[in-house]
Amino acid sequence: MTIPPSTLFSATRWLIVALMVLMSLGVLLCLFIGGALSFAWTDIAPLIAKEEPALNVEAIRHLLPGFVFGGGVILAVAVWGMRKLLSLIDSVRTGDPFIQDNVDRLRQIGWIMIAVEVVALPFHWLAEKIHEVAPTLNIEGGISLNSMLAILLVFVLARVFARGVEMRTDLEGTV
Repeated sequence: MTIPPSTLFSATRWLIVALMVLMSLGVLLCLFIGGALSFAWTDIAPLIAKEEPALNVEAIRHLLPGFVFGGGVILAVAVWGMRKLLSLIDSVRTGDPFIQDNVDRLRQIGWIMIAVEVVALPFHWLAEKIHEVAPTLNIEGGISLNSMLAILLVFVLARVFARGVEMRTDLEGTV
């Protein structure tokens, strides 16, 4: 059984909107928690020490706010990319996918994906530093091969769309 394209686009659109809402809430949460860690450390440190007695809270004092704010930045950049993807899906759903705007959107999505990976580098470094001083906090991360392949795929897809735009222009010129 095949799913009609309109149903698939609608479901994808709603999924992306839901993810954008959740990630936007995550950005706000990171700002709130990062701010609380930065400005109310003297109140928060005893609570952390009580929960994790083996943890040296002073050793992570300057690492945690940066880690949390870094997560917020990564989420904010991802929301920006999702917004571009949503615009792409809307344009494909309502008309011809082979337009210059979609080529531009795909290229922007590719660059946004690269930006997420670049912004994530200091985030992963902080995660390693936190894990060094607090081994009970298991935070993993790093650049993945899947991310690199997805970025390449987006740029190749942008080129395919650009070729579609060229072919459409040539076809319209011959008619």
